Amino acid sequence: MLTLEDIAVETTVQGGFTWARGKINPISGYVVAKPEFGRKIYGWSGSTAEIASFVADNLLAVASNERMWYGTWVSGDVLYLDLVEIIEDREEAVRLGRERNELAIYDAATQSEISLV
Repeated sequence: MLTLEDIAVETTVQGGFTWARGKINPISGYVVAKPEFGRKIYGWSGSTAEIASFVADNLLAVASNERMWYGTWVSGDVLYLDLVEIIEDREEAVRLGRERNELAIYDAATQSEISLV
């Protein structure tokens, strides 16, 4: 069973983590953030409190949409919390990323970012 501690550790070790109920780190498709749900935590020390709050605040959004996942990304001491969609078609993912003014999307199969700038 995935715990908040697992998510915090994986975020710290891998620089990010993506999960939904019963699923972790997709192996195919393209990860595209939904910026209206995003949250930044400055000075994140690896604690689970912010992750728990974000999960609770967005539980219904993820539960009601099979393409929706939670996503974390850490850069320095800033934790980014997002709701993300897994889009199977690259062109659609790029289009959505650009519409949402994202700097990049993530290719789950190659585990690499695709720059949109």
